[in-house]
Amino acid sequence: MGNVIKEYIEDQFVQQLAERAVWLGNDETHYERKWNRKDIHDLKELVRLTMNAIENKIEGEKHIESMPSPTKAP
Repeated sequence: MGNVIKEYIEDQFVQQLAERAVWLGNDETHYERKWNRKDIHDLKELVRLTMNAIENKIEGEKHIESMPSPTKAP
């Protein structure tokens, strides 16, 4: 999963959020936890934050593309 995140997600902020979601998800599958002070609520929040960041980037790019600089507008 880490390789997929690094290969397909260019935005560093989104990449870091997604990586942390993977870390917590992995913790749920092991007997010995690395992130003892984190739980399923933190995992849900990281997934939500990652999705929001992706959505904001996509929607923001749409507005930027549809509103070129006034000096370049037709």
